Amino acid sequence: MGSGLNKAMTMAFASREAVSPSPRRQSQRRSTPLSRAVYQGFTLIELMVTLAVLAIALSVGVPTYQSLTAQSSISSAGNDLLAALALARSEALKRDATVSLQAVSAEASDTLGGGYCVVVGNPGNCSGSLIRRFGALNDALNVVISGGVSSVSFDGLGGLTNAGGGTRSMTICSDGLVGRQIDIAIAGRARLSDFSGC
Repeated sequence: MGSGLNKAMTMAFASREAVSPSPRRQSQRRSTPLSRAVYQGFTLIELMVTLAVLAIALSVGVPTYQSLTAQSSISSAGNDLLAALALARSEALKRDATVSLQAVSAEASDTLGGGYCVVVGNPGNCSGSLIRRFGALNDALNVVISGGVSSVSFDGLGGLTNAGGGTRSMTICSDGLVGRQIDIAIAGRARLSDFSGC
């Protein structure tokens, strides 16, 4: 019985060697020629195709992004001016006195571009009793008040004072884009809308 057991064990061991090779045989398999090795990474063609796709995407996306940021700048300036007009009107009502939105340094083509302020009275500049000062606008924007004036004033009842009995408008423009216009009624209420005459 012992010899049968030895014979069975020898056969089992031999079949196991056929399934899993010895460490010596494994090391011989690892030293295969380079043509059979597996490489990882990018080929030059794959890299060039990726760069070409990226360049096309940027050439389409960058001008759109620039237009979007310029339009956002116009909207932001319009909202800031609307808020400044609301502040001037509410201060006029609160103080029961004339309060004005004045240009810091008025130019014919860009009335409020250098900055503006809300002051008590109508001194013609920001040297009066200052309520709030606003910084200069983006250089690409032009802000013009209708009538060739550099201020918008409200009386103690919140009405528009320096419009000669009419209304005032302010336009915010940038070349090639849809601008914004603020229309100020004689009662002092301001309304913001799109302006296509830039």
